[in-house]
Amino acid sequence: MKRQKKFASGNIQVRIKVSYFTYIKDVELTFNRMASQIEKLVAENKLMASSLSHDIRTPIACLRFGLDAAIDSHDEKK
Repeated sequence: MKRQKKFASGNIQVRIKVSYFTYIKDVELTFNRMASQIEKLVAENKLMASSLSHDIRTPIACLRFGLDAAIDSHDEKK
């Protein structure tokens, strides 16, 4: 399978082997730069998603703990 097709099917780590004896060298180099940028953006997106997930879970856990403590308490004023 050609490298471009592997990239298109989801393997974003694939790069084109640049041939220095071709007329499309600039296109090959540009493709590889674009692929590197996409790979970097995907990694940053995954990091951001996991950080957001953690930041959202922490306050929810605190609320849940407070509600559970209030429900278990027999003193209505607390």
